Amino acid sequence: MRFRKIVLASLLIFSSKIHCQQYTLKECIEKGKQNNVIIKLAEQSLQTREKLLQSNKNNNLPKVDFLGGYNYIGVPIKINLQQVKDGIVEGSATQSAASANTVYQQITGNPLPQQVQNVIYQTSKDIISAV
Repeated sequence: MRFRKIVLASLLIFSSKIHCQQYTLKECIEKGKQNNVIIKLAEQSLQTREKLLQSNKNNNLPKVDFLGGYNYIGVPIKINLQQVKDGIVEGSATQSAASANTVYQQITGNPLPQQVQNVIYQTSKDIISAV
């Protein structure tokens, strides 16, 4: 009976050593890197940022197309008309009032009254500002 217990215990210890796997610390770290979701996401983020950096570098190179166009920046020039909007509105309204005055003078021979010019100016300014 005692002999059977010793044989059974020896067999269990021996079989457990056969089925266990031994890894070095380096292999454990590599397995952890392969199976860790956060590391995979960080690698994808790094690849995306590297491609974005390369794309930004390429946008700063000069570009020449087959029709002879040349663009240094790589992005079409954008003009912000908000900066000059007031000047455009003011000039267009003044021009409208002056044109109305000129037409009135050619028809009647008299200048357009200042009050009417002011109404034309303000109306033109409101319409152009709205657009």
